[in-house]
Amino acid sequence: MLSLALLTVLILFSSCAAVPIASSGETSAEVFTTPEIEEPVWKQLYIDAINDTETSKTYGDFYYELVFIDNDEIPEMTINGSLSFLCVVYDETLKKFELYRGIEYIERENLFLCSAGRWGHVSDTIYTMQNVELKALHIGEKKALSDDDGNPIYNEEDDFSKYYWNGAEVSQEEYQRELEKVFDSSKAVYSGVYSNPSPNYLSPDDMIQKIKDFH
Repeated sequence: MLSLALLTVLILFSSCAAVPIASSGETSAEVFTTPEIEEPVWKQLYIDAINDTETSKTYGDFYYELVFIDNDEIPEMTINGSLSFLCVVYDETLKKFELYRGIEYIERENLFLCSAGRWGHVSDTIYTMQNVELKALHIGEKKALSDDDGNPIYNEEDDFSKYYWNGAEVSQEEYQRELEKVFDSSKAVYSGVYSNPSPNYLSPDDMIQKIKDFH
């Protein structure tokens, strides 16, 4: 049998042998890796919306713009061409709204005006965004009288004969006053087909690159 002293020496040698020791002149160095930065989900959602629009379009070109309607860190995106659309992202969900011919918006105040209509009937709707939904705050309508065949009859001073604000009939002056009371057009920015093409509007490829570079 091994003596107690010899057994003790063997145990100590065994435990020490497992520990690597750098030889003279060698230095140990830790290897650091740069963690990948995960891109925000909204970027890919907008890129997908651009690609879907370009794939499904049937007429003309579309131009894209990042706008700031509400005051959060995620911009909204407008799409303008033969039609106008507004893309909104909230909580990793995207919704796309058709907006007739565009919008006027007050930057970072979460208000925008959408005017739409046809010959003899035009509406002005003021919206606010609630997450990925649009809520109409005020609705104005302008209507022309019609003849027996349904054709609009315009008077000499104005295109419309009847004005309504939130369902109540008002005068032309009252209509404009109510509109200006809730939407300051002097602060508004337009994004729509009537300013197309604009320096702010980008081609699909340029917008995708802008989205990727956005910080």
